[in-house]
Amino acid sequence: MCIRDSHRTPLMTLCEDGYVNLDIIKLFVENKCDINVKNSSDKALIHYVCEKYAQLDIILYLSLIHI
Repeated sequence: MCIRDSHRTPLMTLCEDGYVNLDIIKLFVENKCDINVKNSSDKALIHYVCEKYAQLDIILYLSLIHI
């Protein structure tokens, strides 16, 4: 996990900047990215995805890997 000055992980930054899709998220998860990390506003990756994209495939994937 690498959190920048903005208190976001690199994956959160990609989501916020609009550069993410399911394949990118899977790549991060397969390489042991902790998707449960929260930023200073108490937002996790799934919050960024829901706010920015509302892409059901990504939301479903992130929800299922929590089970």
